[in-house]
Amino acid sequence: MAQGLDAFTDVRCYDAHMRIDYYGHAACSLTSDSGARLLIDPFEPGGFGGKIAYPEIRGVFDAVVCTHDHLDHNAVHAVRPTPPPRIEEGQAGPFFIERVRLDHDEYGGKRRGATTDGLIIKVDGLCIFHLGDVGQAPDGRWPITQCDVLLIPIGGFFTIGAFQAREWIRRSGARLVIPIHYHTESCDLEIHGLATFLALEREYKWVSGSYTLETGDTQFSRVVVIEPPQVKKTVGGP
Repeated sequence: MAQGLDAFTDVRCYDAHMRIDYYGHAACSLTSDSGARLLIDPFEPGGFGGKIAYPEIRGVFDAVVCTHDHLDHNAVHAVRPTPPPRIEEGQAGPFFIERVRLDHDEYGGKRRGATTDGLIIKVDGLCIFHLGDVGQAPDGRWPITQCDVLLIPIGGFFTIGAFQAREWIRRSGARLVIPIHYHTESCDLEIHGLATFLALEREYKWVSGSYTLETGDTQFSRVVVIEPPQVKKTVGGP
């Protein structure tokens, strides 16, 4: 489901083969060119009274990092078959992780639970931003104005919504944008689905489960929707 992707190309060539797997909500993993795996923000299946109904996260991961300690982002214990070791920042194999403190809402975190960290992850010559549960507009605390991949919440209510996401996309200089933290039939939280965000972006690519940046790939799609494993099919949401 893509339109006009030729408008979003890049002449740089990447000596990397990194895969991004998306499990739903804010949970994803990065697999480096060497095969090392970093898990980010695992949720608890069945959490929030069954409203998070994605399948359990299964796999062997070298490490896990969480943006903040809310149960839909830090359920390391729920990873199967064995919970990976948790790292806060610094080096984890080929991954280097930095944290940037951000607010969970536009009121200094007073409405949605204080702060959330944004993660800057560097691996295989790529720079990846994961914005966790960010609820504020970008400001001077965000130190980088150019990244390769931006994983950004777009569902609103607990986080920024589609319109604020566009400002983060512009300020981050992201060349590949992957939306996260939105309503589906397997996530019945009071957040919006993809419809508004995709209507604003208009041009996007839709893939299932994972997306791989291939060695020698000179073409990045601006927006890639990675459909997560579902109990039911992804829908636009409220």
